[in-house]
Amino acid sequence: RHDADAGITAPRGGLRLMRIMTDAGGEYLCTGTIAAGAFGAFRIAVSTAGKFKGIKVLRSDDAPFKADPKTRPVRRHAIERETRLADELAQRGHALAASESFEIDGKVYHVLPLFAQDLHQLGMHGFRDIDQHRRVVRSVARSLARALALLHRDRSEVDGHVHCDLKPGNALYDRDGTVVLCDFGRTCHPVDIPRSVTVGTRAYMPPEIVRRQPRSFPVDLWSLGIVLCELHVQI
Repeated sequence: RHDADAGITAPRGGLRLMRIMTDAGGEYLCTGTIAAGAFGAFRIAVSTAGKFKGIKVLRSDDAPFKADPKTRPVRRHAIERETRLADELAQRGHALAASESFEIDGKVYHVLPLFAQDLHQLGMHGFRDIDQHRRVVRSVARSLARALALLHRDRSEVDGHVHCDLKPGNALYDRDGTVVLCDFGRTCHPVDIPRSVTVGTRAYMPPEIVRRQPRSFPVDLWSLGIVLCELHVQI
């Protein structure tokens, strides 16, 4: 049967699968949504060449911070910004670069490399011994700190961006030890972070966001500290 999206077909069976046909003639067989955020969803896909991929689906019909009309950016601009920042960090090995992007009925699809797990799953699976545990925590700390340094642009109010939603689910860990930052949907310049809404995930929010006070680059450093603490004690 056909999904509401053009070019997507879901066959019978327990696991809902969808066939996505791209404008360029490509084809992916996808699972249904396995993870969802405020602005999109993530699916696992298999290409016609038999390679596993991740597909991020972004809605283009709404806007970040929509609770505050005064700071509401155009959703299309937000998608373009997210794509640009991810590509810039991917060139330095700190984010995922889309191998293909296309749009179907107002939804933007990014085809991405498929990583083994996020940091939450990594902590849940445990480690062989204390030495491996320490090596992984150090590697994650080093990789995410470098990614944030690049994103912050030396804390430039003009060129720098704040991620605004750093958490275990937004940092991916591959089997070879590679760590990348993902989900730049809430990322913005410090001056554009609205005070009237609590941006991010509550467990990783710093006090200034909870209290709706001025916030800037240290927002991400607080979140990074919580992420590393959880990974260290394996919460």
